[in-house]
Amino acid sequence: MMNGFMYGNVFEEEDRVQRQAVFPRLLCQNAPDFSLSSTTFNRDLVKAGTGRRFLGGLLDDTSYCYTLEVSFYSYLTAGTTSPVPYTEDGCILSVHVLYIC
Repeated sequence: MMNGFMYGNVFEEEDRVQRQAVFPRLLCQNAPDFSLSSTTFNRDLVKAGTGRRFLGGLLDDTSYCYTLEVSFYSYLTAGTTSPVPYTEDGCILSVHVLYIC
């Protein structure tokens, strides 16, 4: 897979499902190499021991855990079919912390 994408947990309450989707939507709007369509919410048994699944079960109803994955190779921007390679020169590393209340 190309681009960045997320894995999130599954919840029964529709309101919580909608709130959890806010962060991936914001990433999609602000990061051209993030793919909302590749983002999935699941509770696969294979992933039961991951930090996302474990912590997601411990935290309160206002906290969300995600796994962010990013391609090592390249990404596609909206409306194109030509991959854009990730390069050392083109990489801008920054960390942003977002708190959703």
